[in-house]
Amino acid sequence: MSFANMKLRMDNRGVDIRHRKIKDGQRLMLNQLKTDPSYQEEFFLWEFGKDEDINVPIKTFNEKHSEAAGFTRQFNCLICDRLEIGDVLHDQKEDLYWIVYESYNRDDILCAGLLKRLNVWIRWQDDEGNIYDYPAFDINSTQYNSGTTESNTMVLGTTQHQITITADENTIALMRDKRFFLDRNKVNPTVFKISQNDTTAYEYDKGILRITLAEDEYNSDTDSIEHWICDYFEKVEPVIQPVEITYAGEPIIRVGGRKTFNTTVPVTFSLENDTVLDGKLTLTVVNDTQCKVSVASDQRIINETFKVIATDSDGNKGEVEIEITGGV
Repeated sequence: MSFANMKLRMDNRGVDIRHRKIKDGQRLMLNQLKTDPSYQEEFFLWEFGKDEDINVPIKTFNEKHSEAAGFTRQFNCLICDRLEIGDVLHDQKEDLYWIVYESYNRDDILCAGLLKRLNVWIRWQDDEGNIYDYPAFDINSTQYNSGTTESNTMVLGTTQHQITITADENTIALMRDKRFFLDRNKVNPTVFKISQNDTTAYEYDKGILRITLAEDEYNSDTDSIEHWICDYFEKVEPVIQPVEITYAGEPIIRVGGRKTFNTTVPVTFSLENDTVLDGKLTLTVVNDTQCKVSVASDQRIINETFKVIATDSDGNKGEVEIEITGGV
């Protein structure tokens, strides 16, 4: 046996008995996963704002239910497709969402763990007006009282809930007193506000947040049932102000000539051209409101065009297309 063949065999089978058993286990898992009756064909990784284009080869089994944990399932997947605690999966067939609650490396052969079924959607708006929708697991955590406090003038809700949600930059940023609708009643829904966002207790892998909510009063002036967002406001889109570029005469430069371009606001000047003009144009920035463009004396570039672009500090742009013409 040649050294190359021996090395290939060792790579495929492992360098010792333990590694050969691991390789055998991985191959067995790969060959049998999709033929198992518990294999799920339409589980996709869910992330806010991203397309669900990552299919997760997974099998689920041993579904259970409890008042505290809701519906849970155990899962197995390939070690190369290992899931992290906090990953969210969308079962597109049943239109159900699951969060990875436990995840274990089983001897480098497979990834095993526990999924928790998510039962609500949380919707909110940040200070810039961006709207977020996240699936979460909700449980009523009210203890030792009826959920109301009575006085001579009113009855106040004292219900508490705890939601379990994936940890990412959007959910970690949720602050105390952030308010949500949390109700199936769309006519007179109950409002809750954050009393604690525990970002550290389940900081494994991607991580899971446990957010405690306290019942709050509905504010008809600021809470929009139509948009299902508390403290809703219309997002003000930034106004685009095109940068005006001025120049003398027509939008042309003769071969061997040059032209001056001006703006009324400070900008960064740049050129956009086809490769045929590479090395044929020279941009000279006079200051942040003026530049000069020189064209090489080359008859072969007559009738070619390029763009002068001006970009201000807010990202607003202006551009003009310039044609190269022949000499007098």
